[in-house]
Amino acid sequence: MQRPNIHKQLMRVALIFAEQSTCVRVKAGSVIVVDNRIVSTGYNGNAPGKEHCYDHFKKLWMELDDIYKVKQFPKFEDYIKNPIFNEIHHNWSIIHELHAEMNSIIYCAKKGISIEGATIYTTYSPCLFCGKAIINAGIKHVYFHTLYDRKEGHESIETLKENNIIIEQINV
Repeated sequence: MQRPNIHKQLMRVALIFAEQSTCVRVKAGSVIVVDNRIVSTGYNGNAPGKEHCYDHFKKLWMELDDIYKVKQFPKFEDYIKNPIFNEIHHNWSIIHELHAEMNSIIYCAKKGISIEGATIYTTYSPCLFCGKAIINAGIKHVYFHTLYDRKEGHESIETLKENNIIIEQINV
């Protein structure tokens, strides 16, 4: 009997955890593995008790209608697909959101779980902040599903490689 590819299975788990995200732009998930065992999972979002991305931007969208007295964006989906929204969201998320990789690394730190030599599966290539956390946490292998669409997604790959982290794209 041929067993399923473990890397693809673990990436599927990261993709499942991404569904928990309340971010309107990117739903990301991650899984940290030691000796082929899941030790932590994460998804992008805000601190417990804080306003979620979806709620924040839905409220802003509704306030736009009150300000302009016209349906500038008839549907919420139109608003979040507007190129200007990407920068507005980016500036807000830098302050308020944690990425999936950070959430899974922080969980391990809180619980005293060593991830020295671990592997992380993440739905997007890490940003620079997450890349630095991966390096300093001692993670040695990164699998990502989709290239992060901001320039940080490319820059972090180079930074990880320069620090002897193996990084590979894997599709499921």
